[in-house]
Amino acid sequence: MENKIKDWLLKGGFPLEMKFVNSLLKEDFEVAQSVYYQDFETEKFRETDIIASKFKRINNTWTHITFVIECKKSNDKPWIVLKNDKILNHIGEELPVYFTKNGEYFIKSINGKEDYKSDLFFKNNRSIGYSIQTAFHKGVDKSYEAVQSVTKACEYFSQKINERKNTCAFYFPVLLIEGRLFEGKLANDEIEIEEVKNSEVLITRSFHKYGNSHLMIFESSDLDLVTLKLKKLAEKFFEEYEEILNETISPKLEPPFG
Repeated sequence: MENKIKDWLLKGGFPLEMKFVNSLLKEDFEVAQSVYYQDFETEKFRETDIIASKFKRINNTWTHITFVIECKKSNDKPWIVLKNDKILNHIGEELPVYFTKNGEYFIKSINGKEDYKSDLFFKNNRSIGYSIQTAFHKGVDKSYEAVQSVTKACEYFSQKINERKNTCAFYFPVLLIEGRLFEGKLANDEIEIEEVKNSEVLITRSFHKYGNSHLMIFESSDLDLVTLKLKKLAEKFFEEYEEILNETISPKLEPPFG
C-alpha cells in the first residue's frame, strides 16, 4: 500500500511543491501550504499550493510582499508563452498588482520615483507575453486552469486582508512548471520558438474588476535559482521603497498573519 501511495503522489505535483517549499524556507521566506481561498465566481473554496512572504514592520504596520504560487506537472506537454511586442493589451509602463487599500497610496507615490523602478511594479522595457498555452493538450488546458486559480487567489487574499487595517500587502501570482517552457512569436511571417527558464505574461480580462494580471512563470529545473530571484525582488523592494512606505502607510499594529 505504501508503494501505491508513493506512486500516486509522484504522478501529481506534490513532490515539486514540497521541494520548492524547502527551498523557500532556506531563504527565510514565511511559507504556508494548502491555504484555501474563496472563488468569487462560484463561491466555492479552492486550494492554493504555496504562499511565500517577506514581512517588515514599517511605521507600526506589517508590510509584506507575498508570492502566491501554483505548481503544475506537465512533463509530456510543454507550456508556451505567446508574445507580440507590437500589441497594446496593457497600455503604460506600470504593471497590474494585487494590493490592499494601504498599498494604494504607495503605488501612486512610486510612479514618480525615477532612480529605481521595481520589476514587480514596472515593465522596465521587458518583453512580456500576452497569453500562455499548453501544447498538444486535449480537453481543459492546465495552464489556463493554473492562471485562473492563482489570480483568483490573489484577488481573494488582497480583498480579505483589507479587513486588517494594520497591513500593507502586495500579492504576486507565480506559476511553477515541472516541464519545458517556451516562448513563441511571429517574426517575418515565420513562427519562432525558443526554450526558456522563465517568462512573464500579462493576462487581459475585459470589463473585470481586475482587468489585467501580471504573472511570473518558471520551470523547475533549478528551484534554488527561482527562490533567489523571488528573494531578490522582495528584499530590493524593502531596501528601495522603505522611505516611501513609511510616508504612505497608516500606523496601526497587529500580528502579520490572520
